[in-house]
Amino acid sequence: MKLLKYLLFAFALAAGLSFAGDREDADAAMWRGEYAVALKKYRTAALKSDAQAQFAIGNIYREGMGVKKNDSEAVSWYRLSAEQGFAKAQYVLAEMYEKGQGVEKDDDEAARWYEAAAIQGNANAQFSIGLRYFNGQGVTQDFAKAARWYKASGEQGFDKAQVNLASMYDNGKGVAQDFAEAARWYQLAAAKGNSNAQYNLASMYYEGQGVKQDYAEAIRWFKASAEQGFLMAQFNLAYIYETGKGIAQDYTEAFRWYKAAAEQGSDRAQFGLGGLYYNGQGVLQDYVQAASWYKLSAEQKNINAQYALANMYFSGKGIPQDHEAAARWYKPVAQAGFPDAQFRLASLYFTGKGVTQDYSEAARWYKLSAAQGNADAQHNLATMYFSAQGVAQDYLRAYMWSSLASVVNPRFKEKTDAIASFMNPKQIAEAKKMASECQARTFKNCD
Repeated sequence: MKLLKYLLFAFALAAGLSFAGDREDADAAMWRGEYAVALKKYRTAALKSDAQAQFAIGNIYREGMGVKKNDSEAVSWYRLSAEQGFAKAQYVLAEMYEKGQGVEKDDDEAARWYEAAAIQGNANAQFSIGLRYFNGQGVTQDFAKAARWYKASGEQGFDKAQVNLASMYDNGKGVAQDFAEAARWYQLAAAKGNSNAQYNLASMYYEGQGVKQDYAEAIRWFKASAEQGFLMAQFNLAYIYETGKGIAQDYTEAFRWYKAAAEQGSDRAQFGLGGLYYNGQGVLQDYVQAASWYKLSAEQKNINAQYALANMYFSGKGIPQDHEAAARWYKPVAQAGFPDAQFRLASLYFTGKGVTQDYSEAARWYKLSAAQGNADAQHNLATMYFSAQGVAQDYLRAYMWSSLASVVNPRFKEKTDAIASFMNPKQIAEAKKMASECQARTFKNCD
C-alpha cells in the first residue's frame, strides 16, 4: 500500500513538473516574441488542467498576441482557469463580466468572481468587491462589508482602497466616524502619490480635523495633489493664495492655480480667474479676459459669475454695453434669491432697458429684493406705491417702505417726508406702525 501511494504521488509530481515545463517553455517563447510557439506550449499544459497556462491563453486572445483578438475565446480560457480557483483569472473574468467584453455584461457574475478572487487575497479584487458592496452593484448594498474589503485591500497597500476606506471613516459610513483613522488611511495613500488622498489629507490639515491643524502641511499636500492635476486641489490652493489664510497672500500664485483649474473646466476657478483679471491681481488688468472667463463660468450656471457678467454687460465694461444680455444674466441670479440681482432686474423692467417695460414685473422684483432688506429696492418700491406704477396707489405702504429704506440710507428721508405731506396724522401713525412691525419681521410678509 505504501508503495502504491508513493507511485501515485510520484506520478502526480511528474505530471505537475510536465505542466510547469510546458508553461515555462511557453513563457520563454513569449519573451522572445514567438507567440505561435508559446500558444502551442500553453495549450499542451492547459489541456492538462494547468490553470496558469489557461490564464495565459486567455491573455493571448484578449490582447491579440500572435492571434486575432478574440474576447469570447479569452473568456472561455479565463473561465477554465477561474473554476480551478486561480485568483488572477477570477479577477479578470469578473472584469470581463463588468465591462461586457466577450460575454454579456452581468453585474451579478462580476460580483461573484470578484468576491471569489478577493477571498483568496487578491488586492485588486478586494477593492472591486468593496466598491460593489458600497454601490450595491451585483450585490445587496452593505457599507460594513465594503469597509471590510477596502481594509483588506488597503492593508496590502492598494492606494485606491486606502482612499475609499479613509472616506468611509471620514463620513461615518459602514464604520464609526473617526477623523484620526481617516487621516491615517489618507496619509498611507498620499505617501504613494494618490492625488485624491493628498487632497483630502491636505483638507484635514487645513481644518485641523483628525490631525493637528497645520497650514504648512496642508499647503504641502495641496501642492502635491495640484501638481498632479487634481482639480479641487488646484482650486483650493488658488483660493488660499488669494485670501492669504495660512499662507502669505500671493495673487500671482492664485492666478497660476486658478488658471490650471479653470482650464480643466472648474466653474468656480473660472469665476476666480475672472475676478483676478477684473481687479488686476496677479495679472495685468484685462476686462475682456475677465468677461471671457466669467462667461465660461456663467454658462455652467455659476451664480456669482452670472451676476458679475450681467454687471459687465450693464456697465459696458470690457464688453459692449448690452442691457438685453444684462437682463438675461440677472434673471437666473434673481430667481436664485440674490437681492441685488432682483433690484437690478426690477430696474430694467422699470426703465424698459433690455426688456419690454413692465411696471408690474418691476414691482414684483422690487418686492422680492425689498423683503431681503435692499434699501434701494425699498425706496423704489415706495415710489411705485406713491405713483401707482405697477401697483395700486397706497400712501401707507409708500411711507412704510420709504421710512424703512431711510434707516439704512438717510438720504431717503426726504422722500419719506414728501410722502407724509399727502397723508393725515392718523395715516402717518398707521404707516409708522406698519414699518415697525415689518422691521420686527425682518421685512418678511410686509406687502
